[in-house]
Amino acid sequence: NNQQPTTNNQQPTTNNQQHSLTASLLDDIKLELGNHDLGKAFFERLHNVSGSLKLIDFEHFHKNAFHITFEQSLRNGEDAFRPDITVFINGIPLAMIEVKKPNNKDGLKAEYERMNERLRNEKFRRFLNEFQLFIFSNNQEYEDDDPEHLVGAYYATNGEKSLRYNHFREELPSEVINDIAEIDADTEQRILDDNRCPEIYHNAEYSTNKRIDTPTNRLLTGLFHRNRLRFLLKHGIVYVKEQDEKTGEIHLQKHIMRYPQLFAAKQTLKTLDAGKKNGVIWHTQGSGKTAFAFYSVSILTEYFAQKQIVPKFYFLVDRLDLANQAASEFEKRGLKTYRINSRDELVQHFRETQATHSGQREICVLNIQKFVNDATAINETGYNIDIQRIFFIDEAHRSYKPQGSFLPNLFNADKNAIRIALTGTPLIVPNGNKGWLNRFATKEIFGDYIHKYYYDRSILDGYTLKLMREKIQTSYVEGIQKAIEDIKIHKGDISLQEIHEHEKYYEPLLDYIVADFNRSRLQFANDTIGAMVICYSNRQAERLFQLFQQKYATQNSAILVLHDYGNEDSRKQDIQQFKDGKIDFVFVDEMLITGFDCPRLKKLYLERKIKAHNLLQALTRVNRPYQNFRFGFVVDFANIEEEFNKTNQAYSLELKQSYQGYLDEDEQQIFNSLFIGEEEIAAHIAEIKSALFEFDLDDLENFRLQIDCENKEKLYQLRKLLQLTRQLANFLRLQERDKLLSSLDFEQIKQILIIIDDRIHLLNAKEASEENSGEYLSLLLENIYFKFDLNGKEELKIVADEGRRQVGNARRELLGNFDQKDPQWVLLHEEFKRLMDKQEILQKSTEYSVDKQEELNRQFERIYEQAKKLNHDNNKLKSKYKGDEKFVRIDKRIAESNVASISQNREQRWAFLLGIKNATDGLIFNNHNLLENESYFLSQIKGITIDEMMNNKEHNIDLTPQTALFVSEKIRDEYFQAA
Repeated sequence: NNQQPTTNNQQPTTNNQQHSLTASLLDDIKLELGNHDLGKAFFERLHNVSGSLKLIDFEHFHKNAFHITFEQSLRNGEDAFRPDITVFINGIPLAMIEVKKPNNKDGLKAEYERMNERLRNEKFRRFLNEFQLFIFSNNQEYEDDDPEHLVGAYYATNGEKSLRYNHFREELPSEVINDIAEIDADTEQRILDDNRCPEIYHNAEYSTNKRIDTPTNRLLTGLFHRNRLRFLLKHGIVYVKEQDEKTGEIHLQKHIMRYPQLFAAKQTLKTLDAGKKNGVIWHTQGSGKTAFAFYSVSILTEYFAQKQIVPKFYFLVDRLDLANQAASEFEKRGLKTYRINSRDELVQHFRETQATHSGQREICVLNIQKFVNDATAINETGYNIDIQRIFFIDEAHRSYKPQGSFLPNLFNADKNAIRIALTGTPLIVPNGNKGWLNRFATKEIFGDYIHKYYYDRSILDGYTLKLMREKIQTSYVEGIQKAIEDIKIHKGDISLQEIHEHEKYYEPLLDYIVADFNRSRLQFANDTIGAMVICYSNRQAERLFQLFQQKYATQNSAILVLHDYGNEDSRKQDIQQFKDGKIDFVFVDEMLITGFDCPRLKKLYLERKIKAHNLLQALTRVNRPYQNFRFGFVVDFANIEEEFNKTNQAYSLELKQSYQGYLDEDEQQIFNSLFIGEEEIAAHIAEIKSALFEFDLDDLENFRLQIDCENKEKLYQLRKLLQLTRQLANFLRLQERDKLLSSLDFEQIKQILIIIDDRIHLLNAKEASEENSGEYLSLLLENIYFKFDLNGKEELKIVADEGRRQVGNARRELLGNFDQKDPQWVLLHEEFKRLMDKQEILQKSTEYSVDKQEELNRQFERIYEQAKKLNHDNNKLKSKYKGDEKFVRIDKRIAESNVASISQNREQRWAFLLGIKNATDGLIFNNHNLLENESYFLSQIKGITIDEMMNNKEHNIDLTPQTALFVSEKIRDEYFQAA
């Protein structure tokens, strides 16, 4: 594999020359592996195809030599470690596998900690730089709430101080499983003998663990199938230059393809093979769509090279900041990036036929807005059958209209171009809507979905966080909306926007936001997080920012990012400072609410309603993993619940096309001293009682009628006096002055204040009825006290198809049951099938709704919980029978029978059957051929059964021929069914 064929102009290499060359090569590799580069130099050597030697033959991958060893010691002086399994290609150790028992103590935590210790050990650097793939598994299914990756099967590549662990979920099983051959008995026995464990051959656990669908086997099969392994080694690993946010230093990271990127790439190739030229990659925000495009450059370059076609790659964005961000992401991965800023540059690039300008793989980043006013078709380029242009259209849910823009002209310049649209929130047509709306749906413009990876799966895989919505109740004393409705002449003169932009509104709003954010930093014990305030309007954003600078600039910092504030360079600098953790708040209106990635951004203050896909885009600004955070937090001033549910339902309907089936508020202090005297308090209370004495407080409706006759000045005095009661009540509680506290009905006074407030508001509105709207608003808001109260928290479940997960959980537990004759299992299975039929009908129905889907989800969840409990009980009984599933089933069949002497007492039944099991195991161990003759086996088992009955009277089992035959037949059935 190392020797390349000689040409007519070369002399054959002699054995001595080959030996000298190999020794020199090994010395070079040894030096490279000692570098502080995470093995980058060695990795590049692996991919080197020039020169007389190559380490791996990627072109004819099957010709390489593949080996594995168990517990291969990797030693450097006195330091050594032994991976459970080491995988070699051509004698080079390229992967290590650590496998642990299920339910091992602390899960995989201890293994991760050992791995981190190895990463810090200089003597192990040479080994770890050589490995390209790390596997960790304790052969258990993933658990949904497991952010530390303690349970399951994970893969990673090399890291500086720790590894990034990835889930793996097989999506194309037929691509790998069909190539798995059955191992013959002699080879299997030889492997077991070689590993000094021949005795496990007949162990039921061994048979179970050999199943192809166990977590460990799924991962190993999915990644170490030769075609997959080649794909990952050739295209799926990259070195990334990342800048430290605090020091500015450049650190090298090593990344490996996530499984959704892997399968999206596979599906893209299938799409091209089917003759299709366009499609949509629907991957949720934060799942790595730009990285997918990077990997695709390598994959598609090879794909078209095999057809002797030169591919040219273009990455289209619709904002300057996204163009800068994309170019940065490509360049730090080593991809040469060109920026095309004019039509002439684009035409020139279209005319060029060479693959690259620099000898490196390259991509052109194109900001489509630079061409928004250029309607001239690019028709001068011609068509070249040796060139294949591939366009990646980023954020394809936005302003790429099918008409009246530069985009169609660009595509029409080369109708043979491949167009791959990338989006986390595609534009979709509402259910039942037809006609012109269809033209603007993402898949109508860019083609069918090539691959989908939605938010629910991304959360489970740990690539994004769940969201927590903090509901805010906005209360204001004056009842503005009621006044506007009552004053018909001014209805509509004052818009909601004017209210949101008025200082009487936005000042308490800002006070709440700053106090909440600083309180959050204390609660999380983390002062590195940042906050974004999505404002009602540009004007509100400006006013909030100005007020912030006046009131809070000495304790917190903030920037304002608007399209018409500052210039491009200053905005870029401000945004980078926020990303670097030097700024606390960013105030925005439209900018940065989509396509802005900043992991430290963990609090989002939402002051206006946002609709449809834009809402999901905005919410997910806080969903990036960061330190030990489990949630991103959305503080909802705008009450997005209804819009969120509507959007969620729309995406549910869209996703169903790929359904797989189985699947406290701080009060302002008014007292000058906390040591207020009891006499002064009593005087306040007496004054309040005196002011209220004339009113009917027992009938609040009559109270309302009474104050209708009062003038505004008296109402103001009364309100001012009563407003003191809120602070007074808090003070009395703090000082535990129970006697004074009970002297006033403070809850009743709250209701009275509301009635007085409404009346004052109406009087103010009437007096202002002849004023212009601006003066009217100022007067209306003059004495308003806005109050923002936390009204609870709830998790925002951005799960368009929660049912898919519930169905998968239920199906996994049902299929994982090793006793599918259990009547309880049969009932659960029938109910599961009934629900699946109901699910299918619902998915096809025009009456589909989130409520109906959620009810189905709850029913699937109940099946899952019951099936999980059944499996738990089975496994407990299985441990009683030393892991033998057969005797669990025998035990349960007897318990279900009418053989009262055996079926009633479970302890006696277990002791009886365990005795038979031990004798049967011994019999089979001494005579493997016993299982070849069913009649003879039955006679032997019947003898064992009778002996157990006679010799162990404590079993209290009546010795009858019928009982012995019944038990023996159940045992026979299990052994021969298993065989």
